[in-house]
Amino acid sequence: MKYPNNQNSDLWDLYVLSAAVLCVNPRLVGGIVVKSFASDVRQTWLDIINEFLPSSSHIVKVPTNISDERLIGGLDLVATINSGNPVVQEGILSQANGGYLLLPMAERNTPLTIASICSALDSNQVVVEREGISKINQTEFSVIALDESDLNESLSPALTDRLSMHINLHELSTHDICPAYIEKSDVVSARTLLPKIKFEDNDREKISAIALSLGVHSIRACIYTQHVARIIAALHDHTEIDTSDLSLAIQLVISPRATMLPSNMQEEDEDEQEQPSDENEENMDDDSNDGDQSHEQNISPDDEIILEAAQAAIPSDLLNNLKSNKKISSINSGKSGTLQKSKHRGRAIGTRNGVPRGGEKLNILATLRASVPWQNIRKQAQYSALNNSVKIHSEDLRIQRFKHKTESVTIFVVDASGSSALHRLAEVKGAVELVLSECYVRRDQVALVAFRGTQAEILLPPTRSLVRAKRSLASLPGGGATPLAAGITSAAVLATQEMSRGIEPTIVLLTDGRANITLSGEQNRELAFEDALKCSRQIRAQNIKTLVVDTSPRPHENAQKLAKEMHAQYVPLPYADALALSNVIQHSTHKNTQAA
Repeated sequence: MKYPNNQNSDLWDLYVLSAAVLCVNPRLVGGIVVKSFASDVRQTWLDIINEFLPSSSHIVKVPTNISDERLIGGLDLVATINSGNPVVQEGILSQANGGYLLLPMAERNTPLTIASICSALDSNQVVVEREGISKINQTEFSVIALDESDLNESLSPALTDRLSMHINLHELSTHDICPAYIEKSDVVSARTLLPKIKFEDNDREKISAIALSLGVHSIRACIYTQHVARIIAALHDHTEIDTSDLSLAIQLVISPRATMLPSNMQEEDEDEQEQPSDENEENMDDDSNDGDQSHEQNISPDDEIILEAAQAAIPSDLLNNLKSNKKISSINSGKSGTLQKSKHRGRAIGTRNGVPRGGEKLNILATLRASVPWQNIRKQAQYSALNNSVKIHSEDLRIQRFKHKTESVTIFVVDASGSSALHRLAEVKGAVELVLSECYVRRDQVALVAFRGTQAEILLPPTRSLVRAKRSLASLPGGGATPLAAGITSAAVLATQEMSRGIEPTIVLLTDGRANITLSGEQNRELAFEDALKCSRQIRAQNIKTLVVDTSPRPHENAQKLAKEMHAQYVPLPYADALALSNVIQHSTHKNTQAA
């Protein structure tokens, strides 16, 4: 069936092909990452998976906050108590044997859940060793990871590396959905044809060369590309792998993993930016003739076609980041604040041995599970009228463990002196207002400290009121001397107070570093800067996360020294408007949160 010749129709056909590949031999390709929020497009794609599935396969859904016992298996408490002998309960990983494991909101799974899934994918086994039982279950399954992450979250690299194909349904709408050009009969016949299709050594060399040119260094990606290419050839009823099959496999496996542009593409960008003169061109032709010839000899026309297809399949946002030389970073938490262990509240993260003390909570079910395997021995050793009761010893006690996310506060320390007002106080106000709005969305607290004249003033104590914060910022006047040390001291005191309440502070200092008022109120530029350095060391000693934004027209040495004494991140912004300044602050505060 032919469809309109447009990019989105071709993209939908590619994603339908990925569903068919997954259903031909799911265990050979590991699985697939589907980047998409809940939508009609994603549901249609999942319906295609259900249509292509063999009758013997099934899909097992994994809840986001699944317990370790439910995932890998454990003791069936009711059956064990009734029978008097340990009875093992199968986990979801064992139940998925011969089918598919569906991970909705896969980016929110805990590291323990991801580790268990990766271990089962690698060994095709689930090892259950807990509560007095030991058992190994054989299991083979494929993973469908639904990635709903945003800028503040990302899917585990360990899991994505083990799943061959990556597709992005964000790029499509319901208008782009076309009837599937692959039918279930094609999938059935491909299963029969697949063992007859072999992979040639020269094709392996092509895959390795293209992977290296795109910055993909995972050997799994190259191996998966071979398997996917064989399956695609079988779906197209080819007895051998041709260039189109290999190109499609690279688009599904290698292109989404790209971390750099090919050298020829980088050279084209450089040529567009800087055109050499005619004389230089002649010299360059004479000097580099041999190198070009040797390079051309290593690239065949088929290789160029495959490389162009791989470049075309690189996601647009990734391509823009690569062209602008931006590093691709993954952020694994949504809101700011770090995870802290707690005795009393938060999300349950398992149990530990011990006697409850200091308000700790006893997990009764876990305690019973720990004691059940020993009941026969204990009852034989204790002859009494209460022989039918459950015998619990101190080593059976299990204490519930919790973790919760701490609150956070961003303390903005704004230089409102004359020098700052002359340069860019208006831009600083605009930037802080934008960041305040972002903090409000994340439900963080914000505080505002301003220093000018001879002293610093806390204009806004920590609050979540966006209106109040904007009002305090708008009424901030500019002018006067620069009591930088007083501003740093006020911020340090406020941060210390918040830390004592269990709130995680981050200080954002916006200044040009030109201090001229000492802590005692005297006007002396050298002594004032020495005081500022001493106060900076206090922040470093308290291990407070800090960002120093140099707001001077040119990067100033004083601001760099302050950042060094604080062990803070230094960001010079000689040419920036309010939006650019706010973007830098938001990115840096997120980065500091992850480093913690």
